[in-house]
Amino acid sequence: MNLSFLDLLVIAAYLGIVVWLGIWSGKTQKNTRDYFLGSKIIPWWAMMISIVATETSALTFIGIPSMAYGSDLTFLQLSFGYIIARCIVSFTLLKRYYEHDVTTAYGYLTYRFSPQVKNVTSIIFLIVQALGNGVRVFAIALVLEVITGYSLISILIVICGVTIIYTILGGMKAVIWTDVLQAGILITGGIVSVVLLLVKLPFSFSELVSNPIIAEKLTLFNFSTSLSTPYTFWACVLGGAFFGMASHGTDQVMVQRLLTCTSIKQSQKALIVSGFVVAVQFFLFLFVGILLYAFYHLLPHHGQVIPDNPDKIFPYFISQEFPIGLAGLVIAGVLSAAMSTLSGALNAFSATTITELYVPYMKKERSNSQLLNLSRFATFAWGVAMVGIAYMARNWGQVLEAGLTIASFVYGGMLGVFLLGLFFPHVSSRDAIIGIAAGVLSVVLTASYTTVAWPWFVMIGAGATISTALVVSLMFSKMIKQ
Repeated sequence: MNLSFLDLLVIAAYLGIVVWLGIWSGKTQKNTRDYFLGSKIIPWWAMMISIVATETSALTFIGIPSMAYGSDLTFLQLSFGYIIARCIVSFTLLKRYYEHDVTTAYGYLTYRFSPQVKNVTSIIFLIVQALGNGVRVFAIALVLEVITGYSLISILIVICGVTIIYTILGGMKAVIWTDVLQAGILITGGIVSVVLLLVKLPFSFSELVSNPIIAEKLTLFNFSTSLSTPYTFWACVLGGAFFGMASHGTDQVMVQRLLTCTSIKQSQKALIVSGFVVAVQFFLFLFVGILLYAFYHLLPHHGQVIPDNPDKIFPYFISQEFPIGLAGLVIAGVLSAAMSTLSGALNAFSATTITELYVPYMKKERSNSQLLNLSRFATFAWGVAMVGIAYMARNWGQVLEAGLTIASFVYGGMLGVFLLGLFFPHVSSRDAIIGIAAGVLSVVLTASYTTVAWPWFVMIGAGATISTALVVSLMFSKMIKQ
């Protein structure tokens, strides 16, 4: 696709604005609290939008339309479990984080268990989320590669380069305010896509939904009891609730945003409201996928080679059908999807590295300015690493499920240890670490030797973590009594 001058102008304007936001946000930074938590003065509605932008940005834009294109609306059932999870996290884990005034979720584990448990969970988070976010960044680079024709590596360098700049300059404050901008562009791109598809389809809405081919894709509920089917009602509500508790209660990328509000009530409001907004956004992009299916299966497209890979169908539509100017807007939306995901991850990686793995073990005292500079350097180093991981992710399969499955392998162990900390005061650090290992192993074995679908992985991992830790605790207590 040859981008017009107007398209390039729209994209350049967007990139300029996000860099300016980074410069503006960094003017008042004096220490790592300002850099990592935005001085804890972020309004709840901005933080809520930031959560939505990060959670659904990259995978939403490419993955969710492809899910509906290849299947139906059953993916939307996951949002039910996500809403339940947010309510639980708001009144359990989030309360503990504010009580202890921590910078990262893993700092709480130092109070409840020991530095060793905190170190184990911090390292697991860094490794797994680096891989998961690499998939998300690759997803957006894939879109831009199809639309623009530029090489994957050059696109990754641009995405990561600009994101590194504004994240280093503005810290979490820049991350959140650019997320607000990016969410607006992303939603606008989705709405524009729906309108354009409806205009191009020569059917009324009632004719479209009554067509047998499309009506089949409007299926929302699947009450099958099969554990190998990923998007059943039970897997989405139960498995989705456990996944949501892990992602929003133990994953620093999300937790760090929740700690930027002035009070816990503001944070709770933002988290719960975000669940309903995410459900609406899921539906919007699933609807895009259904309309794309109608466009390419109900209309003739002589001479066009329609992509077989569902992940490429939306980018292909953009490259072939979008008018001048609107293409630039959607590409800006694609860029915003990648950047909102990546910027939050980079800031969270830096916070965990410096706050939990460096400061407790540094041999000499560092000034606030020195720690701030080290935090910015850590952000840069993680940004460079993300370019390499995203490039490798091109061979990891369909992007949406790849991104979610990677996290599912360890989320269960992570959630399990936090639940042990909340509800089982007699469990020790030793018991918790053994439990985490058992939780991760249980998911690896489940994925390797069964056909159980990924939404169940977190629930299985958390259950194995908790039960193993309790058994180990009981065994050691009996040995001591003897």
